[in-house]
Amino acid sequence: MRFGTPRLLCSSSIVLFILVQCLSLNAQTVVLSPDQILAEATKASLDGDYKTALAKTREAGKAGSGDLSFATRYVTAVAAIADLSDDRHRSSLLNQALKAANEIETAKVGDGTKDAEFAWHYLVAIGKLADSIADTSPATSGKLYLAQAKVAANLKTNPGFPQESLSLLAGPLMGKAFAKAIAKDADGTLAAMKPAFEAGFTDYEMLLDNEFIKELKSDKVNALVKSKFVAYKKGLKKWARNSVANFKSFDFKFDVADIEAGRIRNSDFRGRILVLDLWATWCQPCREAIPHFVKLDKEFRSDNVDIVGISMDNPDDPRKSLKVVRNFVDDNGVEYAMAMGNRSVMNQLAPGQKLPTVLFIDTQGKVRFIAEGPHNFFQLAAITNELIKQEEDSPTSLPAIPALSGQF
Repeated sequence: MRFGTPRLLCSSSIVLFILVQCLSLNAQTVVLSPDQILAEATKASLDGDYKTALAKTREAGKAGSGDLSFATRYVTAVAAIADLSDDRHRSSLLNQALKAANEIETAKVGDGTKDAEFAWHYLVAIGKLADSIADTSPATSGKLYLAQAKVAANLKTNPGFPQESLSLLAGPLMGKAFAKAIAKDADGTLAAMKPAFEAGFTDYEMLLDNEFIKELKSDKVNALVKSKFVAYKKGLKKWARNSVANFKSFDFKFDVADIEAGRIRNSDFRGRILVLDLWATWCQPCREAIPHFVKLDKEFRSDNVDIVGISMDNPDDPRKSLKVVRNFVDDNGVEYAMAMGNRSVMNQLAPGQKLPTVLFIDTQGKVRFIAEGPHNFFQLAAITNELIKQEEDSPTSLPAIPALSGQF
């Protein structure tokens, strides 16, 4: 269950560099840094080795004890590892993350009134943790959401926080509404929603699926959410139309191995609309977006639309990541085609292209729009619907009428 955590952006070059540097140690290295140990824990969790992941997170926590900057990274990473883990190890991992979050809270340095950058990372960390424990520990989750919303409110007036990024605080501000809903306070939920909407909150998929909001059964809360959602979807249609119209289309060719030992080529989809998701298992926003594509696949399967995922885990040697990708696909109910990206795919992207990146390709094989970074289901669906509409509205060549012969 996901709530108000700000969506992050993965740079393929940066993340790969960090992982490689963290795990490629020279012969003279004796002691690993806390971040290096944490990287090993993340890798173990992606490999399905949850016992090692748990041991490594404990080791990293001890090595980084007292370093509050590391603690924020630790909370975010361990909560993400817990989401990947099985039930046997999940609770222990979340307890470790909670312990680190309490260490930061006790120090009272992340409330958003002073160091804006540190406060932002703290806000992201406790939001991610609140999301991860909401199902099993709603009361604790509610406290974290309240803390997150308080930090966000302080950052709004903190001169160190960039004004152009204020919309990023909308999700954390909505955290207060979730906390009030957990406490079954309908009036408090309604009041807390308003500043979040004013800040530009748009994660309606998460909001509409929130079990605590549903359980309130508040007509006023439901009416507010419905009115905002209707307006949002109306705006999305215009956004999608303008986005496609203003995009300079181009060809995108690929010939990649799928995870079932076959091949997937761009020519396979000629005459069909293709939504191509470039992602990686090490990219947290990419992993969080997979349910959007699972849903997109189910809703558009009968509309001449195909969804294809291309993992960019290791474009120089895709086979090395095949097992990790297969495990992830199996664990997350992915039924659409999945392939392993190579250097040829990466070379067609703009320098510094970030993940996730979604290419929307029309029936003629032309890329009509690129969605870089996290996009919610409704945004992805809006672009897909726009391409469908354009295909339906485009003039089609009628079959030639055979010459008539004979006499009337």
